[in-house]
Amino acid sequence: MTIDERLEKLTQRHEALAQHLELMQHESEERRREWEKRFSSLSGFVNEIAVGTARLLSSMTELRAVVESHERRLHRLEDESA
Repeated sequence: MTIDERLEKLTQRHEALAQHLELMQHESEERRREWEKRFSSLSGFVNEIAVGTARLLSSMTELRAVVESHERRLHRLEDESA
């Protein structure tokens, strides 16, 4: 095998490797964009859960206040009737 043939083979291998790297870079970029979409969607979902949880906690706090108020009234009425 001559030096020219060896250089030609090395050139072909180099070009094939460069093409392979470009393809891998493109696929990696596509995957990154897909993960960004998924993360964004998941992040929105988590935010919705957080808002819903905050509303639920607020409602439970209000309900507790109402229950305590009714309990005080019942105790007062029981004391008055005794």
